[in-house]
Amino acid sequence: MKKIEIELDKQTLEDAKLLAEARQCTLPELMAEVVKQLGSATDAICTSQKMGKTLLLEKLLNG
Repeated sequence: MKKIEIELDKQTLEDAKLLAEARQCTLPELMAEVVKQLGSATDAICTSQKMGKTLLLEKLLNG
């Protein structure tokens, strides 16, 4: 594992601590889950956009 350091404003840090406590995990575990979920959401958006462009291209090509 690599160690990173981040700076958060007081409120964001308190919110993160409360969220981690509510989810019964540590702050590092919470951060890992957030990154994983954001990655999944980004993948879904990119896939959706690609599909939309593909459908549009097919429609233009096929009339």
